[in-house]
Amino acid sequence: MSNYIYNEMMVHIPLCSHKLPEAILVLGDTKGELAQEIARHLDFKTDIVSLNVSKSNYENIKSIDTNCLEYIQTAKANSYDVVIVDQALTNNDVLIAHVNRVLKEDGLSIFKGGEMFTDLDKLTLAMKELCKYFKILMPYKYETLGDATKTNLLIFASKLYHPTADIILHRSDMLDNLEYYNCDIHPASFAMPNSIRTALKGISKN
Repeated sequence: MSNYIYNEMMVHIPLCSHKLPEAILVLGDTKGELAQEIARHLDFKTDIVSLNVSKSNYENIKSIDTNCLEYIQTAKANSYDVVIVDQALTNNDVLIAHVNRVLKEDGLSIFKGGEMFTDLDKLTLAMKELCKYFKILMPYKYETLGDATKTNLLIFASKLYHPTADIILHRSDMLDNLEYYNCDIHPASFAMPNSIRTALKGISKN
């Protein structure tokens, strides 16, 4: 069963925060499900149309499911608006540095953060590395499909755009047939329990 909650939150949070995402890199999208979510934006007759990609021709969406580090090490600098990292991030400073390198000056990226409470140490280590490069750094949460007892975190890392102040409401409202994400979920997902806020004090940047 497709993890639609994860897929929608990985894709629509960044693409409804960046003003004009023209080039998108997805690292580790083994089933192509994230690219399918990105394709939902391609029907818009608004500024997002500049993606210049049809559902059958992802020429500006680069999806890499193997040798992710090898690819990004050789990718051109300042070439992507959004980078979505669909693989575990265990304080991988080399990968993070290259993500920063390939992003444009107003680029943003999404990383996995792990389970909200049990993986807090890993989240903290990853965010300490990310805060070296990004102006805005905020975790956000989503429920785990099939297990209501778990809440997972993703990390929003941006050089310019703020995920709640810069949300593009008309874009998020125009997305049809989603099962989880909407324009209310978007800002609400960034609300953190006090214990998480305390643990990330001085690391999270909002």
